[in-house]
Amino acid sequence: MSQLQPPILQSELNFAAIYDNAKNYKNFEEVYAAVLAHPDLLTKIPDGRNWAIIHQVCFTGDTNQFNQLLALQINNPKFRLLSKTNDNKSVLDIAREASKDKPTTLFQRIERLKNLDELLRNAECGNWSFCKQLLQSQPDLANEKPPYHHFYFLHHLACMGERLVFDELSRLCHFDFTISVDNETASNLAAAGGFRDFVKAIDRLSQILPTTPRRDELSTGRNASSRDQKGSIDTERNPTPPSRRGDQVNSTQASLPYFHFDQITLERDQYNNHIIKSDILAFTSTSERSLDSTTSRDRASGARDNSRSTISDNNAYYKNICKNIQCISSENLLRLIICPITGQLLQNPVTATDGFVYERENISKWLLTNNRSPTTNMEIKDKDLKPNTVIEQIIAAIKWQSQVKHEDFQSTSSVIRSPNRK
Repeated sequence: MSQLQPPILQSELNFAAIYDNAKNYKNFEEVYAAVLAHPDLLTKIPDGRNWAIIHQVCFTGDTNQFNQLLALQINNPKFRLLSKTNDNKSVLDIAREASKDKPTTLFQRIERLKNLDELLRNAECGNWSFCKQLLQSQPDLANEKPPYHHFYFLHHLACMGERLVFDELSRLCHFDFTISVDNETASNLAAAGGFRDFVKAIDRLSQILPTTPRRDELSTGRNASSRDQKGSIDTERNPTPPSRRGDQVNSTQASLPYFHFDQITLERDQYNNHIIKSDILAFTSTSERSLDSTTSRDRASGARDNSRSTISDNNAYYKNICKNIQCISSENLLRLIICPITGQLLQNPVTATDGFVYERENISKWLLTNNRSPTTNMEIKDKDLKPNTVIEQIIAAIKWQSQVKHEDFQSTSSVIRSPNRK
């Protein structure tokens, strides 16, 4: 009988143990799982300590682990990259101290994230003079974003309808008009806000500037845009744009999910468990699914007692994981189990070095012809992919719970449809 790995995500959090794992550079999967369920733990300083988990991971110098934890902050409006330790150090300070002889990869990464942070936070409040000054020295920042921000710089301009600012900055920057948020381009967002002159300005520049290969070539499971056949905008599918100048809106507080999933949604059952609601998900019985985990030798020998034991053990295993993920919002959880490239449910989840989780086949194809992240458009130098056991366990458990719910519904429906017996 094949053995299931112990659940990594635990409902009863031992913050002290998680913190020590980060400090001692061990059991990163447990650290990742804890921050996945409780994103605010990344910058929380435990009692009696001086540093938070983010500072400890930074001190280890592991850029990949650092990126993975940042990717989990997409829906945490309280997150600040340069949050201070009790001895008044930020991750940039810690990385700089480790780069005295030669700049490390992590230091360069954090320094660029800091600049992107400054650009986007000033764009949120309409401080365009600062944005212009920063883009004069680093124009390529206009087409990138940190993993914990929803919007690119261009999308802030489009949502606010700042055409004059756009005209001025387009002389400094070569904007990539194909990058999208919630599968919507800047042109879509401007049209949804009624800024037709902004749309015309983008269309005009798109015809003049060299074309950029479309970034949705692999998105076979998603619509390329929200325009209907007549070219109108489906405003119900557009993300709520950030407020106009002066409202101090944090882009991580966007009201809609980071990706639209037309065929898959999550809902809660009466026990607060996450259930997949999808027309494309094929359900099989839990007994069949549990039996699949037994070896052919077990089945051939007719070891029914062992099979029953396997079913019981597997059911308890998945039930435990479902309990452990109840604290995660459906919106956040859906984002974790869907491939950002195609919007389809992950089957073979892997983590790329940008920190995000993708379907292996999709990200492998993407990296054959791209050296930038499909999620942040930041450069990817290392194209190594690693299986994500935490996400794999979560998806297996949600599928199991959804199948149980489906079978309960089928059973209830059968009883209702059956004629009354005398």
